[in-house]
Amino acid sequence: MNETRRITSHDVANLAGVSQATVSRAFMPEGRISAKTKQRVIDAADKLGYQPNVIARSLAKSKSNLIGVLMANWNNPRLTETLQGFSSAFKQSGYKVILQSVGDGDTVDDALRDFLQYQVDGIIVISAVPGPVISAACMQKKIPIVVVNRFARGLNACSVTLDGAQAGRAIAGDLLERGYRRFALLRGSPDIQVITDLFYAFSNTVSDKGLGGQINEITNISGYGDGRKTIVDLVQKGQAPDAVVCSSDFTAFGVQAGARYDLDIAVPEDLGIVGIGDSPFSWWPEHDLTTLHFPVDEMVRSTADALLARIQEPELEPQAIGLESRLVVRGTTRKTE
Repeated sequence: MNETRRITSHDVANLAGVSQATVSRAFMPEGRISAKTKQRVIDAADKLGYQPNVIARSLAKSKSNLIGVLMANWNNPRLTETLQGFSSAFKQSGYKVILQSVGDGDTVDDALRDFLQYQVDGIIVISAVPGPVISAACMQKKIPIVVVNRFARGLNACSVTLDGAQAGRAIAGDLLERGYRRFALLRGSPDIQVITDLFYAFSNTVSDKGLGGQINEITNISGYGDGRKTIVDLVQKGQAPDAVVCSSDFTAFGVQAGARYDLDIAVPEDLGIVGIGDSPFSWWPEHDLTTLHFPVDEMVRSTADALLARIQEPELEPQAIGLESRLVVRGTTRKTE
């Protein structure tokens, strides 16, 4: 039986009339080779059906040029934009991105162990925090980690998060200026420190200005259904707010529906609504939601810069980067007089 012989870089070099070293450089992002010679090598490789063995090369060099991205929250409406940004940013520096998610029965640490098997050069963890043991194992192998949308306290890792205190002051100041005085703050998980900081700063700003009344903070409220039910419950209990701040746009959409369809409350005259995230749906006419815009481009750039810096210099001290957001005012809050 005749077996098809595997095409090697030696075959490509012979056809292109170059050395094997030149073939290797032609397939390396950082390889120094003229455009004309590179094209001749690529043409020869295409003709022979040759593909370089990237895994073997990474084992030989102890460098894979791979960045692992771990996504723990697939409900983020700006997910596609974020991943596209990472792919583009790292491609410009000669790296490729491999993606993993945390599914049912999986843990963040399990996913990071998988990344170690691929010998990635760096890891980004989005909306989750790795454990101390696996984090230490990554650092021992000089594989830096950047945690996005969470804090990396106690870990030798960078973090890139929203500046919750700045956001909370901005939202509170704007709502007070528009005449709102009784507030409900709706959040999902109580463990997200950025939202804790945001709501704390919101409450302090209201208190310091001496203009606000009731502030009702409710946890474990996440998504359309929870938002719609919660605003109805508050009104029926005699705790009706005149403004609601939600930790996600989708919760805010539910509050908006509850006010409109279940309670016949006028938005924004009798109830102001603010979301967080500036999702692609927030500007739709049926929502026209006032919301906090998350600076995705800046987050991608800051994350990539921090990770690449520590790949080059593993001894650098980890950074904690806080990003400023801006409030996008639309139709769910009153106009200022």
